[in-house]
Amino acid sequence: MHGARLRWTRFQPPTEDWDHEHCVLCFATFTDGEGEDRLLEGYVFRPSPRPRMIASEEKRTTFRDGHRIVRAPTDDQWVCAACFADFENYFRWTGEKASP
Repeated sequence: MHGARLRWTRFQPPTEDWDHEHCVLCFATFTDGEGEDRLLEGYVFRPSPRPRMIASEEKRTTFRDGHRIVRAPTDDQWVCAACFADFENYFRWTGEKASP
């Protein structure tokens, strides 16, 4: 994501069975559901103009050190506002806010 353009976006679940994402740097939770520390908006890096939906067969479940890992339904990568501010210059990111 070095030199990437990230867009300020409201989180919306990409599929019915995927209700949250995490900041790729601090692991903060983006969700439109309930939660005390939830984030509703953040910066998203989308490798292509339209998110590629990953087929169910590709959402491999693996177990690593007792943790279950399932691949997300898209290749989107989320960054919270605090991490964006902390790492914007280091990664040479460009942030875009949506027009009102």
